[in-house]
Amino acid sequence: MLSQDQPGVGRELSNIYIITDPLSLFMLLFSILNA
Repeated sequence: MLSQDQPGVGRELSNIYIITDPLSLFMLLFSILNA
């Protein structure tokens, strides 16, 4: 997974990975639920 230390570019790349990597989607959902 990409480092969260790069806002902007890192976030955009993360969005791309979420589309291609179901696990990333679950991780994002998990982080949102625990925000």
